[in-house]
Amino acid sequence: MSINRTSPEDPDETRNLAADPAHHDIVARCIQGISEKMLAQTLRALVQDGLVWREVKPTPPPQVTYGLTEFGREVGEPLTELFDRITQRLSPRSPG
Repeated sequence: MSINRTSPEDPDETRNLAADPAHHDIVARCIQGISEKMLAQTLRALVQDGLVWREVKPTPPPQVTYGLTEFGREVGEPLTELFDRITQRLSPRSPG
């Protein structure tokens, strides 16, 4: 599962949660256009479903890290392949 991040520091960075777990603030920056409430609800549901793990380090302030579980990686691979095939087949629509 990849999340794209567009930032002034590294505009082409793509993070892969399977290989590189991410802190909450990085996940939030990578998913543009989502409210904090919706992000929290979605991450909570993914954790409950066993697709994503969550670790909280009791530091001031607490550091929350997310990553894909083994099950999340197993499910994500074929879905990513399917998504890639669909987007390759669909041509951009011209305004009209």
